[in-house]
Amino acid sequence: MSNVKLGITNFLVSAQSAGLALKNGTGGGAPALFELAPWTMAKLLHHDRYDVWRSGDLGIGNYDVDFSFGADKTIDTVAYCGFRTQYGRVDQIEVFTQTGAYTPGGAWTSRGILDGTSLGGGGLGLRDDWIEFSAITCRSIRFEFAVSIDPTSFTLGNFYACDVTDFGGIYSRGGSRSIEQIRSELEMPSGVTVINQRGLVAKSFSFPWNACPAAVRTAFILAQLQPYPALLIDEIPAVYEVFMRGGKFDDALLFGTTYDVNVEFVGMP
Repeated sequence: MSNVKLGITNFLVSAQSAGLALKNGTGGGAPALFELAPWTMAKLLHHDRYDVWRSGDLGIGNYDVDFSFGADKTIDTVAYCGFRTQYGRVDQIEVFTQTGAYTPGGAWTSRGILDGTSLGGGGLGLRDDWIEFSAITCRSIRFEFAVSIDPTSFTLGNFYACDVTDFGGIYSRGGSRSIEQIRSELEMPSGVTVINQRGLVAKSFSFPWNACPAAVRTAFILAQLQPYPALLIDEIPAVYEVFMRGGKFDDALLFGTTYDVNVEFVGMP
């Protein structure tokens, strides 16, 4: 069991990182097979996990996707969001960072591996996965895809790189988590039920927080103000892209500058 954490600012989208540049693919170039029009890699610069990048047919090997922030950023958490294999297999994504000016062949430091195993998966079997590390300051970040089957193709909504707020706990008594399969259940005239499984999972989280710490309350307020998804690391542990239902944030003054708060987050399938 771990603390609940929330990432508010994704430095890998153009709306939140003014100098951000996507250095398409291995060596700073753009291999012809590494994107399939119109689902180009430029879509990784968007917040929208459903406006996907789709790779072309990739052979066995490693493929790099590099971002340059254009300025130093402090991060401690990186995630992939909305991943789905079309065919073949991606075994893992190793994350590297670089200080100083972006240099494709320069020194890169490994920060860990995204391999879809946070819930017992493997081979990027999860839609979303993340890694955390001690906070570092970097100028560029690299995602290296390891492909083990020829051909392989996949889609990806976006990457997330942020400095998360650690809530220092889970939530107050009365909090709840709802997880359900997205599917249609049609009852035929004969009484037989036909289930059409979409393969996605819907989630919602209710977070009451009595005597809420000031930093936690601030994080909730920032999530309520911005029109973009936040990155929620739940105590299971698992990670989700979420938005605040209805943009609604409730708090009540308890004493002094201490508040009881209550928010509800909705996970994006």
